[in-house]
Amino acid sequence: LEEGEKPDKVTFISIFDACASLASLEEGKLIHASIADSELGSDLIVGNATVNMYGKCGISQDARNVFDRMPQRDVVSWNAMIAAYAENGDSNMAIELFQQMNMEAVVKPDRVTFISILDACASMAVLKEGKEIHAFIVEAGLESDIVLGTSLVKMYGKCGSLQDARTVFDRMPQLDVVSWTTMIGVYVQNRHGKAALQLFRQMVMEGLSPDKITFVGILNACTNLASLEEGKAIHMSIVNTGCVLDSVLGTALVNMYSKCGRLEDARAVFDKISQQDVVSWTALISAYAQSGHCKAALELLGQMDLEGMKPDNITFISIVDACAHLAILEQGKVIHARIAGEGFESDDAVKTALIHMYGKCGSLEDARRAFDRIWQPDVISWNAMIAA
Repeated sequence: LEEGEKPDKVTFISIFDACASLASLEEGKLIHASIADSELGSDLIVGNATVNMYGKCGISQDARNVFDRMPQRDVVSWNAMIAAYAENGDSNMAIELFQQMNMEAVVKPDRVTFISILDACASMAVLKEGKEIHAFIVEAGLESDIVLGTSLVKMYGKCGSLQDARTVFDRMPQLDVVSWTTMIGVYVQNRHGKAALQLFRQMVMEGLSPDKITFVGILNACTNLASLEEGKAIHMSIVNTGCVLDSVLGTALVNMYSKCGRLEDARAVFDKISQQDVVSWTALISAYAQSGHCKAALELLGQMDLEGMKPDNITFISIVDACAHLAILEQGKVIHARIAGEGFESDDAVKTALIHMYGKCGSLEDARRAFDRIWQPDVISWNAMIAA
């Protein structure tokens, strides 16, 4: 522009794609404003790129405004708008738009459409709509697509329909690590740990190498079952495959060893994590607090502070629980003051932990004060106050 060159259609499409990948809303809006009333503003491909940009920037309404003004739309236009809704938590609108697409019957959905709409069904756990989408996929002859099959497995899992998820999985003509991991994850999410372990063994027997996400899922199954033997075997597999022990994988191991009552192993894993974050620190603190080693949990908070790592609401819940277990009112008040100072006092779960702590420390007035600050107490909050 500074050199007097006039950008063309390809330039604008590339710039919109760049704004989308960087989620640069302000720049995207400026570019859009510069072409809105020009011939380029009504171009199909430029319109698609604009809808996609607003969607990736989290502004579904602006994406919809552009979509509604487009003089013509193709499947990419519909996909961009449906994805904008689905990716920004507007799943109901994504489903409504998909239904509108089918009613208008001008453009047929493709695999990309189905992937987005299945994600929307999964996030809302709407089994009826999910089954309807499945029927559309079968009708379109796309059921053998590995990505769509995996999306169907995930959707049925989120809806709690394990039999449907497994039926889709078993019918898939080709399975990859993602498909196996998704089905294992479905069993874990629905507390079918033994089935998850059995499927994991089958996956390994068929010659597939688990990845980090597979290992995290199967470790969660071991945690739910408190199965130390299986968990140690998975740990050995992780070591043998040379997986980097990052925060996600390390935290899953810490949780597993903690649930199995092996604090020393949990700590040994934590110390080997390549880059500890607030989640891994919180997992270890929680491990000590829940096993009754509450002084050690408080000491870990001090170490966490020395490392420059800021605790989050989950960390504070574990620390408050440690104070409750030890019935140390003054320390509990110090932690409460810190919670307020760091902006976590508005969290209802933190307030409920504080009620419990003050009750255990015999300070009913403080417990009631924390309770009265909860905007809409749930049954857990009421129980904590009644118990206090």
